[in-house]
Amino acid sequence: LVGGFIVDEPDEVLVVLASGKVVRSNVDAVPAKGRNTMGVVFARFPEGDRIIGIARNTERGLEESDSEEEQGAEGAAADGQVSDQPAENKEDVNE
Repeated sequence: LVGGFIVDEPDEVLVVLASGKVVRSNVDAVPAKGRNTMGVVFARFPEGDRIIGIARNTERGLEESDSEEEQGAEGAAADGQVSDQPAENKEDVNE
């Protein structure tokens, strides 16, 4: 066992190997196991290689939505549709 942490369905688990390889697994693709099982194998690797770390990625899919927003902003700027005025009826995400 290298480590453990609590994850949510949209997260990814990253397994880092000594050889430099990184294995990414979507949490929602891993079946839930009861306490009488042997667990889940995230990565199989050649003999002599070993796991040196694991990490939780909570930002899965952000790159895609960021690039879509940038493309939308670039398209609006090219059309001359950029406004300095705040958007009306915009919800405050901090409330």
